[in-house]
Amino acid sequence: MARGTSSKIELHRPVAATGGHRRARIGAQRGFTLLELMMTLAVAVVLTMLAIPSFRHLMISTNLSGINNDLNGAMQFARTEAVSRQVPIAVAASAGGWQDGWKVQIAPAGTVLRTYPAVAPRYVIDGNSVTAVTFQPQGSLAPPSGSTAAVAASCLTISSSGFDSAHFLQVLPAGMVQQTTSATAPTGSNCAAPTP
Repeated sequence: MARGTSSKIELHRPVAATGGHRRARIGAQRGFTLLELMMTLAVAVVLTMLAIPSFRHLMISTNLSGINNDLNGAMQFARTEAVSRQVPIAVAASAGGWQDGWKVQIAPAGTVLRTYPAVAPRYVIDGNSVTAVTFQPQGSLAPPSGSTAAVAASCLTISSSGFDSAHFLQVLPAGMVQQTTSATAPTGSNCAAPTP
């Protein structure tokens, strides 16, 4: 070794021997306390309780639109088939009423072209005494069987009890379908009032 330089050998003790390692380890641990978990759970429950009514409203609205679209599709299909086949085609309620489903058939009570299932009990389809809508070969509505009166528009009201609006499906005398969503029946129509 050269003069003026010293060589030191330092021995390092492990930190654990001094207890510092243990304290550093505890401070570095990650995780949640029971209190933090309980507060997070409480906030999640409150947010869920706030979201449930909105989700329920969305589900009812979506189902009402689905039923309305199925009925509209049946009316459009029946009108198209009446024109293309050149025979009267009817959209008729099942034996228990519109609630139990409906079918598209060659009128009167002929070959069934399509059937539609019953709707869930919470939804109401009110035909206001209309049990069938029949389209003539030119696409317009046919008068009720045996009637010589002028053809009136047919209207189906699709609603759910306790819901703030309903769907109204009007089939006009010319055979066109008009859809309305409202809390009350359209003015000047023969639509039934929605289920309260």
